[in-house]
Amino acid sequence: MLNNPLLPCPREEVAKRVILFAGDEEDDALLIRQALEKSRLINSLYVMRTAENALAYLNGEGGFSDRSQYPVPELFLLDLKLPGLGALAVLRKLRQEPHLKRMRVVVLAGWEQTAQINQALEAGANAFLFKPVRTERFLDTMLTMKGGWVWVNSPQAAQNGSSTNTLNVQAG
Repeated sequence: MLNNPLLPCPREEVAKRVILFAGDEEDDALLIRQALEKSRLINSLYVMRTAENALAYLNGEGGFSDRSQYPVPELFLLDLKLPGLGALAVLRKLRQEPHLKRMRVVVLAGWEQTAQINQALEAGANAFLFKPVRTERFLDTMLTMKGGWVWVNSPQAAQNGSSTNTLNVQAG
């Protein structure tokens, strides 16, 4: 599942660098995957289609209890139009959990959702991106968020031009 020959580090280290995307649009997941590949980021991407599944994954509940298979993500991409409980409810619950409240959260929104973006930032989102996700903006956001990101391909991989992101989709 986390098979990335570009990383000269143990599987456990790769597993810590998971990105979770919560959104029901397949096109959004594809654009995010393409942005990761084009930006030469090597993270695994897990996709949840509903708010309830995203919360179950984040809390390691039900079918997501095996943390070796479903590690706690370091980055959570949250679509404001998430079906179910809704994105704002997910964000509020996430910020109440001691083991999740420091997780980096980037909210994805449409241009018409300015009020909801403000609510998401007040609820604890770290940043936001307008959809569709563009590679340059995605990378800029990742690089400027507090704490920095160390998920860039190794120098030898960058020289030979290869990239092997893994898209792990968990339908819900």
